[in-house]
Parts: sequence; C-alpha cells; structure tokens
Amino acid sequence: IGLPYLNFVNKFQKKYGDSSTEVGLNMLNGIYYSHINKNKEANSFFIKAIALGEKGNEKSDLSFAYQEYSKFLVKIGNYKKAYENLELYSKINDELYNEEILIKTNIANLNLELDETKREIKRVENGYKQKQQILKDKESKNQKIFLILIALFTFSGVLLYFFFQNARLKQKNKLNKIKSKLQLN
Repeated sequence: IGLPYLNFVNKFQKKYGDSSTEVGLNMLNGIYYSHINKNKEANSFFIKAIALGEKGNEKSDLSFAYQEYSKFLVKIGNYKKAYENLELYSKINDELYNEEILIKTNIANLNLELDETKREIKRVENGYKQKQQILKDKESKNQKIFLILIALFTFSGVLLYFFFQNARLKQKNKLNKIKSKLQLN
C-alpha cells in the first residue's frame, strides 16, 4: 500500500528534500525492504540512516532509526546487536526527554522572571501614579491657597480703601463743622 508513496518520496528527495529528511527516508526504506525480506538492502538503508543521523542533528529521527533497526535485527536473529541498538534508542530518548525537561524548566524560569518583572513594573507604575496624584493634589491645594490669599489681599485692600475714605470723610466733616462754627461766630 505504501510503496507508491515511498517511491514518490525517494524520487523527489534529492530535488526537494534536505539533510533533515534523509534519516527518516532511509529508515523508511529499511523498514520497507525488511518487510519484503530483502534483508541486505534493509540493513544497508538502516546503517545509512544511522550514519546520517549521527552526522546530523536529527536526534529524534536517529532514535527511531535505532529502534527500527533493532526490530529488524531481532527479525533476522541478531539479538545482541538488536539489544545494543535498543539501548542506543533508549539513551537518545532519555537525552531528548532530559533536554525537553530542561527546556521546559528554562521556559518556566523565564516565565517566573517575566512575571516578577511585570509585578515590579506594575509596583513602580503604581508608585509613580501615586506620586503624580500627590503632586496634583498639592498643586490644587497650592492654587486654592493662592486664590484665597489673593481674595484676602483684595478684600483687605477694599477694607483699607473704605477705612481711609471713612477717615477722610470724618476729617472733612470735622473741618466743615469747624468752618460752620467759625462762620456762626
């Protein structure tokens, strides 16, 4: 069933594929040839897949190549080599798992640091907003005090004006009284 697809991929691997797909393709060819009992070709493809995987950086594909090669070796009765390949598969899977855990741990640590930084920024922003509000309140209070002082000075000025006008009128009235008394005499 899968032969037409495998032939298609084999045909276009060189044109459209890259080094990251070579390991998987060779492994698939090995599985196919193992299935049709062409063990020499299967062995050749598995060895090529493993060599490419070790040379490249496709650890996941390499681990699956070891696993499938191990199954093939069990099928042909080479149990010792099958066990060795199964151990390599387990070792790489453990490394991948540990790397994944390390990455997840690093991500979790970064998220914690990011949250802590966000909280610190929020705290600083809140402090800044509070200081701004305090300054606005002080400015408003100072403006009110200034307006009250201006009103008091204006009111005092008006009172002084009336006081002096009243004092002048009293003096004028006294002078007028004295004049009228002088005229009467």
